[in-house]
Amino acid sequence: MLTAFTIKIYQLGAALLVLAVDWIAAQDQDLVRSCAAYKKSVFEETSEFSLLYPNAPIIYKTRDTCTSYTPLIIGGGPAVPKEFPHAARLGNRNEDNEINWFCGGTLISNQHVLTAAHCLFTENGAVNVVRLGELEFDNDKDDADPEDFGVTNATVHPGYAHPIIYNDIALLRLSRPVTLNEYKHPACLPFHDGASDQTFIAIGWGQVKVVSESSKKLRKVRLNNYGTRCSTTSEPNDELPNGYNGTTQICIGSKDHKDTCNGDSGGPVLTYHKDFPCMYHVMGITSTGNFCDTPDFPGLYTRVHQYLDWIKAEMGKTSIIADLKPVLSANMILFLVSLLLYLLPCGFGQHQHSDIISEASCMSIKKTVFETTIDYSFLFPGAPIQHRTVDNCRSYTPLIVGGHPANPKEFPHMARLGRRQELGRRTDWFCGGTLITERFVLTAAHCLESEQGEVNVVRLGELDFDTFEDDAAPRDYNVATYIIHPSYADPQLYHDIGLVKLAEDVIFDLYKHPACLPFVDERYFSSFIAVGWGSTAFAVKPSTKLLKVKLDRYEDWVCKKVLSRKLEEYPHGFDATTQVCVGSDRAQDTCNGDSGGPILMYHQNYPCLYHVMGITSAGLSCGTPGVPGIYTRVYRYLDWITQTIAK
Repeated sequence: MLTAFTIKIYQLGAALLVLAVDWIAAQDQDLVRSCAAYKKSVFEETSEFSLLYPNAPIIYKTRDTCTSYTPLIIGGGPAVPKEFPHAARLGNRNEDNEINWFCGGTLISNQHVLTAAHCLFTENGAVNVVRLGELEFDNDKDDADPEDFGVTNATVHPGYAHPIIYNDIALLRLSRPVTLNEYKHPACLPFHDGASDQTFIAIGWGQVKVVSESSKKLRKVRLNNYGTRCSTTSEPNDELPNGYNGTTQICIGSKDHKDTCNGDSGGPVLTYHKDFPCMYHVMGITSTGNFCDTPDFPGLYTRVHQYLDWIKAEMGKTSIIADLKPVLSANMILFLVSLLLYLLPCGFGQHQHSDIISEASCMSIKKTVFETTIDYSFLFPGAPIQHRTVDNCRSYTPLIVGGHPANPKEFPHMARLGRRQELGRRTDWFCGGTLITERFVLTAAHCLESEQGEVNVVRLGELDFDTFEDDAAPRDYNVATYIIHPSYADPQLYHDIGLVKLAEDVIFDLYKHPACLPFVDERYFSSFIAVGWGSTAFAVKPSTKLLKVKLDRYEDWVCKKVLSRKLEEYPHGFDATTQVCVGSDRAQDTCNGDSGGPILMYHQNYPCLYHVMGITSAGLSCGTPGVPGIYTRVYRYLDWITQTIAK
């Protein structure tokens, strides 16, 4: 585990990397460059190619995936997946873990969300949770990547005085940095004040009619710049005692039935970046309107450009180093940086079984396959261009009997075990496994010496055995040897775990790379993902397609009851120390042919990686709701795995 001192060292290192943010003066040109750098980090990929003749030079080509969307919450249409990756929804999580969502916001850096100040003074309670990457609430099937973040600090503009809505702008600091990807990345701050823009795009999950509930879907609408029209439509009142302020507010509306409404407050009005059609500028913040959906009756939006200096100053204050500047000499900073660089490669403060299990080694796999380095900058004036690692690590929607086909590259650790007959005329595939290093595959002991014979071939990178047209990169590896756990005694299924050593190393890529071994016992988790090419129903041939299914962890007593009558495989019943009880209340299960395959958990930090928490061992039936199967508990065997691999 990380010690408190180690965490401080990490925090200090992160602070040192952004030291220049507080010391460099604001320049409009820097704002332009920082926005360009961010677009490059998310949407550009550099590839190598060469003409097919001897000694042909390597040519580098940049592929730009930056594309525009067709803009159109009253009168608007649904947003497209990944169209507004900066859209945030703000809410209050109560003591019962229930969340009430009531305002919008805009991600403007990897840890800051811009919103309306009045969103922090509502009857709904304090804003303590922010959701990013969402598209449609209550739908797990949409192409989205929702993630909730805590709020560590909320700063209201000093000129805001509730309930008056002048200077209606606030900044939230998230509890942790956002991992930036196509579903979650910032909008650019404005390069100009928006006075010359004729139209804007407003987005939000607000009401689609005046008296309706908030929309479940993120919606977009095109609105028009009404110039100074609000000087006559927004008369002085309790919220606007001096009427419309054209310096700090933008007057926006529509001649049609199109508008923002309740629930959209704090969300952005946007314009396209003139050079990068996949990027937006947040020009305004939804503040107040006289009515929802009243044609030719514009509402008021906070003019973001007026507050750039305040935004920059507040974001600079949140740097840890800002509190240390008065006491840190140049030599002290140099010493701390040196100390950081010395400690981090050593995995300082981490408990390790061995290199293959440590967080550092798991991170190394992820870094090798998914990361590239680019230029990066915070998105405000004066921010310096820094180096940043772009992480293409993405998650998939998890859901064998009752399962669904896996996506290409979703389970690159998945192995299928078989026996190649003499002369190589036929291969019988009969078990699954999990790649855990460049040379070793983890599986069930009972798979290694079965009625089909000894395992002598392993396939990696496969998706569908019956086609060459799928997005896969299958390759067969010969088996050098296999090792069965010394306590396994066929036909009993206790200690049902084994290792297969391949005859050559696996070259890691997007189609073939290891799963991480568990860092903690699986008892902390309530559900898992099972993967395999097993039968999709009892007495049915194995699937040719790799399938996935979501299963639940059952209490130990359920499997003890299931195995209460003595069986040849389980003469002592269920062993909760070395086995896991997993199943489903629906017709979802692993089945024949899935043996040896994994049950998985997403890595908490790297959504493209998995932990192999268990090994499919045995079940009394396939796809029988409420009747769980037995899985080998991998965490229990970490010492044996590491010692065996080390030999």
